[in-house]
Amino acid sequence: FTEDGTERFNIIRYNLVLVVRPIWSLLLVDQSPACYWIVNPENDVYGNVAAGSSHYGFWFRALNHPDGTSGQAVSDAGLSRCPNWAPLGRFEDNVAHSTGRH
Repeated sequence: FTEDGTERFNIIRYNLVLVVRPIWSLLLVDQSPACYWIVNPENDVYGNVAAGSSHYGFWFRALNHPDGTSGQAVSDAGLSRCPNWAPLGRFEDNVAHSTGRH
């Protein structure tokens, strides 16, 4: 789970995520969950399995600007990050099945 959009150059590999369900909160995004929620595509995601999610297996939600506390820290440091325009890292050999949407 990456959330703010400042997460870069991480390796997410060989994981199994099962039976993800929505929670009823004030945030609309919490009502459409994903096994792997990726905001900045500049990460390597490979060899993972997503199964039994009520909504999505892999979700890329690239933002125009970082969000949350780490997004504020990037802004305060005078740095510029735009996850929406970041290059896609390695994304291969991932499997999603028995998900409600994609």
